[in-house]
Parts: sequence; C-alpha cells; structure tokens
Amino acid sequence: MKIHNIYLIGIIVFAGWLTACTPQEEDVHPRRRSARNENLKRYMPRAQELRAQAQLRAKSIVNGPLLTEEDIKGLVAKPTPISLSAYLLEEQKVLQETVRSSASQEAVAQTTKLLDGINQEMIEAISSADSAQDLAQQLRNFSARYSNELNALADNVKQDAWTLPTTVQSREARNNLKKAGEDLLVKIQELYGDTCAQKARPVLAKVGDDYWLALSSVKNPEELKQTLTKTGQDADEMLAQIIAQYGDPEILLPAQDAAALRARLIEGHQRVEQQFERLYGKDAVLKTRDIFESYLDETDNLFQKKSRLSEKMAKLDELGSKYRQEITALQVQLNDELEHKMLTSAQPGQLAVKK
Repeated sequence: MKIHNIYLIGIIVFAGWLTACTPQEEDVHPRRRSARNENLKRYMPRAQELRAQAQLRAKSIVNGPLLTEEDIKGLVAKPTPISLSAYLLEEQKVLQETVRSSASQEAVAQTTKLLDGINQEMIEAISSADSAQDLAQQLRNFSARYSNELNALADNVKQDAWTLPTTVQSREARNNLKKAGEDLLVKIQELYGDTCAQKARPVLAKVGDDYWLALSSVKNPEELKQTLTKTGQDADEMLAQIIAQYGDPEILLPAQDAAALRARLIEGHQRVEQQFERLYGKDAVLKTRDIFESYLDETDNLFQKKSRLSEKMAKLDELGSKYRQEITALQVQLNDELEHKMLTSAQPGQLAVKK
C-alpha cells in the first residue's frame, strides 16, 4: 500500500506549510505565547488523524467473507432422522411371525399325526379285541394317553410358545436386513451425499452382525425385542453423529432465506463503503459498487439453484475471495493515485506560502 511513502510526503508538505505560516520566535513579543507553539497545538491533532488514516490505508478493508459458512448452515433444515432401531424392530416382527407360522404349521402336522395314530389304533383295537370289555379297556388306555398329548400340544399353540429360528429362518432374516441396509444406504446417499453414506456403511454392517448374533442366542420374543432395541438405539446415536459431521444435504434456499442472506451482504458492503469514504472520499465509494453488484448478482444465482451444501459453500467462498481481491486491488490503485497527488503537490514552487 506504500504507507511509508504517503505518510512521509504528507508530513513534508504539512511541515513546510507549518514553517511558512509560523513567524520566527524572535519576532514574537516575549510575554506572549510562542505562535509556533500555538500552531503546533492547533494542528497536531490533524497530523495525528492523517497519520491514523495513512495507517488504515495500509490495511485491507475487506479481511474476510461478507457471508460465512455458519450464516448458510443456520438456514439449513435439521437432518431428517433415520431410525435403524425401527428397521430392526420391523425385521424382528417379520421374523417372529415367520417363527410363529412355522410353529403353527408344525403343530398342525403333529396334531394330524396324532389323530392319524388314534384312528389307526382304534382300527387295530377293534380287530384284535377278544371281547367288548377288552376293546373298551384298550380304547380307554390310548384315549387317555392321546388326550394328554393333545392337551399339551394345544397349550403350546395357545401360549404362542417361542422357539429359536431355524438356520434357514435365521439366514433369511439376516439377508432381509442386509437388503434393508442397502436400501437405507441409498437413502442416506441421496439425502446426505457419498461421503456420509460411506461413513455410515460400517454402522449398518455392525447392526447386521449384532442382529444375527441375537437370533442365535435369544430365548424368547421379549428378550429378542429388548436386545434389538438396545442395538438399534446405539446404532441410531452413531448414525446421528455421522450425519452431523459428514452430512452434505442438497438444499434449495426458500425465497425468504435467500432475501435474508442478500440483506446481510448489502449490510456488510455498506460498512466497506463507510471505510472507503472515510479514507478515500465519496468518489471511491462509487467504484466499489460495481465490484459489489457483480458479487451480489452471482450470489443471487447461487441461492436460487439446488445443490449440495458443500458445493454452495465452495462457490460462495470463491465469490467472496474474488470480491476481496478486487476491493484490495482498488485500494492499491487509490493509494497509488493519492501518492502521485501528494508527490505533485510537494514539487518546488507548488507550495502556497502564507506571508
């Protein structure tokens, strides 16, 4: 910014004018204050102000973006919750129905077998009985035995007794959950981007493993539900952390949010204009507006398009860097013009001397 040259030239011009305007000490009445001291007291604040302005001209007026990442994120809707526990409990219900259905089919088969046995024994008893009394006794014997077996079978069906899934059922349940996990990864990728989906994949794999282990060890439906609920809750927490850290949602800002960001940009540039007017004058303010209007138009286009948050932030950072560089280049130009003006004013014969 050539601060030292500008400041030195300014001091030379100011000192020359002050010397020319101040009478010699010996020409002043000894009882009065020195006119030189009076002039120094009068113009020292102005000199200090000029020095402060020169120091400010040596620094970039725009040091950071007019809009920050937090400004954008503050307008983004909260992540859509994805509940792995809900998926697990749904699979648990499906499996439980499968086991129950299989158990019911087995009960039907056992009942049919039992009834077939009764029928066969009745035929054999009738054909082999020596007398009516012998037949009646045989019928009473196997009737009591089969009645107990039928009652036990009926109790099992009534109580909805739980049995561990078979190997085939367990494998099918795990494959179903794996398919659900793949569908969920697609959903995560659509909502939050590739990186988030990649980070979520190990979590879903662990859920599948824990689910399979639970199927091989649980003793009843309630225990299975409790185990899967805990597994799902832990997975939900891990997934929420991953989405918070790596989530890159695709967003389209509502018109009112885009207008709010536009207002912040304008407010930020107005502060820049105030600095330019203070240091370089009103004409300099007009030169900043062409730069800002281009910046504003491009950000308007950005906010009106649907894109990933990361893409929006990268483009916004690019536009902010361009704006900052162009404003700084304008400062350099204005400093050069100011230095040239002061050099011209400092040429011999150009100083106005007050007699």
